[in-house]
Amino acid sequence: KMRGAVKSLPVCDCEPEPGGLARALFAIRRQFMHTPAHQDLQLVVEVQHVIAPAGGPGAPPKTASVGWTSVPLFEPSLALRAGFWRAPLYRPPINASTPVPERTPLDPMSLFFRVVLTADMERLRAFAVDPDATA
Repeated sequence: KMRGAVKSLPVCDCEPEPGGLARALFAIRRQFMHTPAHQDLQLVVEVQHVIAPAGGPGAPPKTASVGWTSVPLFEPSLALRAGFWRAPLYRPPINASTPVPERTPLDPMSLFFRVVLTADMERLRAFAVDPDATA
């Protein structure tokens, strides 16, 4: 079983949306070096909210899980599944081995993201991050 290190992103504020909803927009690039292609490799993302600020310098804030999602990163041919994704968020706890039909979705919450080859990162750097236009 392959397992990589957990990579976290900085806290991001939510923006109010019509209908009482909220949107958080992460315009962040993450590169995963030295990760071999494997047909069972998944990107697993957990969205958390801060319930208590950090207790001091260097201490993380206290968080609680809002939801999670996962997507397979490689085709059986080991080609990267590059492109735009809209992945539904599921109710915690995280269990990426649970078949999708057995997961409990958190409608209407979704995670929008893009997966690109390293060779395309610079060319796509200026591409706008806009879920309304790219979903």
